[in-house]
Amino acid sequence: MKDMFIIDNCIDEREFRNYIYSILPKLGFEEIVMDDVRVSDTEPINDNDIKAFKDGIRYTIQTYLNRIIT
Repeated sequence: MKDMFIIDNCIDEREFRNYIYSILPKLGFEEIVMDDVRVSDTEPINDNDIKAFKDGIRYTIQTYLNRIIT
């Protein structure tokens, strides 16, 4: 619960995205690239903040929600 408090109350969206970016290599991901360095932009199609490969599979990791998912 202490970790959730820190994430919810002590870091902003950019810091959270950078934290996730920094731990991906430790989780075995490679070729990690930020799709768009802006975090709070208004572009509705900027959904995939980070792209990476693991075990030959390409992943997109979204750390910022631009719009409501329906």
